[in-house]
Amino acid sequence: MGDINWGVVTWLLDKSVQYLKPLIGRGALPRDEWVPRLNELFRNEVELFGPYRHEPVIHLDGPLSLNFAQGGSAAKERSQLAIDPNKSNDPHAVLSSEPIWTDDPVHFHAQFCDYATVRVLRNESLSTNPRPPVLSANILMICRETREIILHRRAPWSDHLPNYLHTLGGAYWPPHVDNREGDRLSLRRTAIREVGEESDAAFPLVESTMVLFREPATGFVQLAFLGVNISAKELRNLKPNREGTLDHVRYDELPRRLRQERYWYPSGKAAILAWLALGAPNGGWLVKFGGIKPTKLFIQEVGAIGV
Repeated sequence: MGDINWGVVTWLLDKSVQYLKPLIGRGALPRDEWVPRLNELFRNEVELFGPYRHEPVIHLDGPLSLNFAQGGSAAKERSQLAIDPNKSNDPHAVLSSEPIWTDDPVHFHAQFCDYATVRVLRNESLSTNPRPPVLSANILMICRETREIILHRRAPWSDHLPNYLHTLGGAYWPPHVDNREGDRLSLRRTAIREVGEESDAAFPLVESTMVLFREPATGFVQLAFLGVNISAKELRNLKPNREGTLDHVRYDELPRRLRQERYWYPSGKAAILAWLALGAPNGGWLVKFGGIKPTKLFIQEVGAIGV
């Protein structure tokens, strides 16, 4: 018998995933048990909503207005951003009303502004108001072939939690604010664009589990795509950029990294734990992490369900 061509075997298994997909990720914990436990663990840091079947719908309600003092501060911020080689004054969108989180799809009403405005509102929030709720999207990227999770180590000059480990993603870019189409009205487009910027990856974002995170410390409202698989070839082509570096976490290393990594971005760690609670969808057939089943690893890290 000749040598086994593992590349062919992996290709055949990967192609069969579409038929096995209902089984991959089976064994998820009941939502009413794991979501409250996760939110309790990250109390005042992250709140999770979902999972959802449909992408949120964005309604843009025009530009965000500032008072005279805020306008002056925003002008100063624009001047500083113009000479900062590590930052750009990109368009953003801030929620103008509280969404109904139990809707599917969730409807987001938002106003557009620039990054300078967001920084002014964030500075004000340090003493008086909550952080402005900024729309964003991210991806928990995995590679079944190499059994890895691909994370993003934020750059030292990041405004919030520099050098912390997070998923790949960033802020939603509303359309036609600066004569560019931006992300149109799609957070899926945001995720694809941001992952391309942070890793040089270019791939269609196929169906994956979606959850929403609200992060009070930053104000970000994040649509997270959990368990987005890329091929080993695509993985080899990934490249970091000025916003940070890429951190490859092998499946068997995940239990140790969850326990020992000091610098987890709260919603980044919460995304991994949510993926585990769901049975690690798209992660592979009968996937384990250091010999531990996904849901058992969730319970091991978060605590016994129901306590």
